[in-house]
Order: sequence, then C-alpha cells, then structure tokens
Amino acid sequence: MAGPKQRIVMKFGGTSMAGTERIRRVANIVRKQQAAGHEVAVVVSAMAGETDRLVNFCREANALYDPAEFDVVVASGEQVTSGLLAMTLQSLGCKARSWLGWQLPVKTIEAHSKARVDSIDAPDLIASMERGEIAVIPGFQGVSDEGRITTMGRGGSDTSAVAVAAAAVYDTSAVTFTPTPARRLEWNRFSQQQDCCERLAGDPRELPTRQRCVTQ
Repeated sequence: MAGPKQRIVMKFGGTSMAGTERIRRVANIVRKQQAAGHEVAVVVSAMAGETDRLVNFCREANALYDPAEFDVVVASGEQVTSGLLAMTLQSLGCKARSWLGWQLPVKTIEAHSKARVDSIDAPDLIASMERGEIAVIPGFQGVSDEGRITTMGRGGSDTSAVAVAAAAVYDTSAVTFTPTPARRLEWNRFSQQQDCCERLAGDPRELPTRQRCVTQ
C-alpha cells in the first residue's frame, strides 16, 4: 500500500550527473518517486569536474577576472545538467521543466562567488509541482538585487537544495533565511541522493582494492 503523498526534494551531485547515461539513471530514480504519488523537485550539481574546467577558463581569459562575469561562466555547469535531466524525464513520459535561479527566484545577498541565500519566492514552483510537473533546479546559483547571476561557492548546490526544501516543503509564499535558521527541516522530505549500488570504505582512488561497505 502506498504511503501518504508528500512533497519531496531530491539532490544529485556531480558524479551522479556525469554524462547522459548517468542522468538517465537519475531520471529513473526520480520517476519512481513521482510514480509513488509524490510531488517532486530535484536539485542538481554540474557534471563532475565541470566547475573546475569553467574556473580554469576564467583564469585563462583574465587572471584579474570580474567576479560578476565569473559567476555567469561557472553557473552554466548546473544549467546544463538541469536542462538535460528535464529533457530526459520528458523522454520517459514525465512532465518536467527546469527552473533557473533567476526564475524561481533564489534571491541572494553578499559577494559574487560567495553569495548567501536570502529568500526564495516559491508560489510558482509549488503550483508547478501541484500540477504534476517535476521541478529540476540547478544548484549553486541565484540572483542578486541588481538582477545579476550569483554563485554560492563550493558546496553551493547542497545549500540550494536545503533552501529549496524549506521553501517547497513548508508550502510558503516566501521563505527568508537567517544565519541561524529558527526551525529544523523535516529531513525525511529532503534527501541527498546517490545512483550507486554500493558504498566504499574510502576514496576509491586511494584504496588498493575497492572494499564494499554497504549495498543499496
């Protein structure tokens, strides 16, 4: 018997999004959640190694690069994976669309490349999910008061996922974030996802043999 309907937020990192085959695997994981009757949003990272590649391009273009233009470049990695996942979900018969940081919008404050989430306006996102659309959101990016793309630094996609979960799961018109959140998220409604079938005892690049710890 299926459990009660929930609105859930899933997060997939760069390894899970590294190429179209892995993105299709992710899409099938997401589709199963929707098939179980849930409203689903997915936050994605750029493909593994892509952000480093984009950072290097910026350094080659101008060692004293403009931080605002730097954010334009490095935010594109997540934009690619969000669009690819949305298209893959559509190919599987799901209704899905991508939501870029400026479209939600994810409003941020403070410096470029070190931005902090200030608020998320969620009504359009929630309405889309209620219509049965899977929302695919690029992590790591937002928009400044001046309308410029911003990024949140390393680990920013995880920050995005928690912020989206707060906005979507609690069904509020807008969530404003403070340095010390006043409430704790219901963590069963937000999950960091992996598409692997096993977990290893350490970094696979350093282990002499891949030691299996937990099989999913």
